[in-house]
Amino acid sequence: MSNTDTPIIGILGWEARKNNALSQLGHLPGDIAHPTTFSFPVLYKRIEGAYHETVIMKPSAKVLRAMIDAAKEMERNAVKAIMTDCGFNAIF
Repeated sequence: MSNTDTPIIGILGWEARKNNALSQLGHLPGDIAHPTTFSFPVLYKRIEGAYHETVIMKPSAKVLRAMIDAAKEMERNAVKAIMTDCGFNAIF
């Protein structure tokens, strides 16, 4: 991967689930989870086990650890900024 292909933004997302209404937003251009929203390379990482029950209803220490580990991996891969695709992650 050349420097121009290196993602500078990393986005942590919830696990892909068919019954997750919030995941439908990612299908809309302009949403942070939509791949055409940005005109530069973005690294998306879905966090296994992250969904409304484990983030909002009963925050999971395991999911928090997975988010931290994913963010640290992005950092090691020269990502300059890390965001999440859902404001509900603010609890972490």
